[in-house]
Amino acid sequence: MSALTQTTTTPLRPLRPRIGVIVGSTRPVRIGRQIADVVADVVADSVADVVADVTAESVADVVTHHAREDDRSHAVLLDLREIALPFLDEPTPPSSGERTLTHSRAWSETVSGLDGCIFVTSEYNGGYPAPLKNAIDFLKEEWAGLPSAIVSYGGAGGKSAAAQLRTVLTQLRVDLAEVDPAIRVRSRHYGEDRTLLNAAEVVAGSADSLRAALGWVAERAGARAQRPAA
Repeated sequence: MSALTQTTTTPLRPLRPRIGVIVGSTRPVRIGRQIADVVADVVADSVADVVADVTAESVADVVTHHAREDDRSHAVLLDLREIALPFLDEPTPPSSGERTLTHSRAWSETVSGLDGCIFVTSEYNGGYPAPLKNAIDFLKEEWAGLPSAIVSYGGAGGKSAAAQLRTVLTQLRVDLAEVDPAIRVRSRHYGEDRTLLNAAEVVAGSADSLRAALGWVAERAGARAQRPAA
């Protein structure tokens, strides 16, 4: 069963912003979830300190520790491997606004309940993963105006994947941060099982760009959260 089908009603919008962190890679052995977990910690810190300036040094400190669960309540991990959307199978185009299938409605409600979003993407052959494109294509207006940032990773930082993803999200009128943090992953960062030895250390290498992008999203998501629900 899809992880999304367990929720069929839209939750009440909290005063503190809810920022989704989408894990774009669904491979059995991957580092995307490790990176997304650390990014979620930075999101939580950015929201908590949205009024104050967060220095690169403090961001580097944050990513070396797990945030308290109550502080992370507004950072929502959306792991596409767990959500398990099928390939787009709605009978009507997403632009119609009609969501007839259970998983489509659940995904729509999840994204509609967010005040901001962070897309964490790997790079495959110069592009981003098909499951991420599929998850994006399930929806249309749900993305419009949503404060968001793209965080890519890879040997060269995943910049080509980020560029392609930016083109798609711009078409959908997503409110994108100008900075796309690119996390460089070196061979020395991997263990024998091909997962990261220390994800926090890897992410901390991009502290400056993360501070800029995630702080921007947190500020705009905070303003969005205060608006009355439609």
